[in-house]
Amino acid sequence: MKKITALMLSSAMMLSLAACGGSASTDTASSEAASSEAASSEAASTEEAASSDAAELTTVTAGKLTMSTNAAFPPYEMTTDSGDFEGIDVEVAGAIAEKLGLELQVDDMDFDAALLAAQNGKSDIVM
Repeated sequence: MKKITALMLSSAMMLSLAACGGSASTDTASSEAASSEAASSEAASTEEAASSDAAELTTVTAGKLTMSTNAAFPPYEMTTDSGDFEGIDVEVAGAIAEKLGLELQVDDMDFDAALLAAQNGKSDIVM
């Protein structure tokens, strides 16, 4: 997970630095085309790196991304009448799990306990 985060942050920094560079008005079209090509190649390499990192990814439970949360803060995370979890954080975690090829497992607990679960290796993420 740290590798993916570092890769995404470095890509964002490279793109932001490329956007800060100035050029003459005649070179604007060529620099925009070059930055678009660079961005598309970085996106492709990021996807390839993410898929290779997913193969090397170690989680608390094999095949599952374990998320600790306190599901009492709508609209971020909440419990439905049927006992399922929903909300913005649950959707984001589900998208991350899907991207990594994992199944999302949500553990509801006090917020302090959720932080400790991640620190003690009993949870993969806290949201």
